[in-house]
Amino acid sequence: MTKKRMALLATVSILFCVTIVTVFVSFYANKHDSVAATNMTNNENTFSDVNESDWFYSDVVYVNKNGLMNGTSENCFSPGATTTRGMIVTVQWRLEGALVEEGKTFVDVKSDAYYHGAVAWASNHQIVTGYDETNFGPEDEATREQLATIIYRYATYKQYDLTKKSTLDEYIDKSQISDYAVPSIQWANANGIITGTSNNTLSPGDYVQRSQLAAILTRFCTQFAVINTNDITGDGSPTENGNNVQVPDKVTTK
Repeated sequence: MTKKRMALLATVSILFCVTIVTVFVSFYANKHDSVAATNMTNNENTFSDVNESDWFYSDVVYVNKNGLMNGTSENCFSPGATTTRGMIVTVQWRLEGALVEEGKTFVDVKSDAYYHGAVAWASNHQIVTGYDETNFGPEDEATREQLATIIYRYATYKQYDLTKKSTLDEYIDKSQISDYAVPSIQWANANGIITGTSNNTLSPGDYVQRSQLAAILTRFCTQFAVINTNDITGDGSPTENGNNVQVPDKVTTK
């Protein structure tokens, strides 16, 4: 075999190997991209207890997508479960970008608790204060008027527009609102953030369900807040399930 023929065969062999490797890499990359694209599509809602027919569906997707609320387990959101003061202050902290700060020391807030950093930040800025100098009550269930007050104080801290207020005259349980929470609920109601549990009830003392928190947070964020954890979505109006309507903060038994 001549040197010229040997050189030609070597060149052909090299080209064949390069082609095989290129095809293999291309196939693997395309397969990987397809899997990634599928996961992204299915990632809109991964909770088995949240269905598209639920009134809070888009709100849960929104708060989860933007890193404000996680599930109670890998596959469950627990929309009917009540929230605690620790949960709500953590959500506000995440909205601000989970800033690490030194704050007040409360005997009932352990250093390894998931809400420790949130309580420190919130207490520093008077967004959520303790019951007294030593107790915060992080595991206590949060009421609707407490949630309204926390959001209102956060809006004050961020210097958002607080001028719009409602008289709340259409609500038959208006007198049940604690004095400290009246300005907060007047503002939240006027801006469509907290719209009541029915057409004529606010239920200020009711505990906040996780589905309600998701809906109220979505309304607040799409109208006022800039989320520091992810890109914000929404058109700026108080919405629920994509419709520009004022709807009650429905109570579920799920």
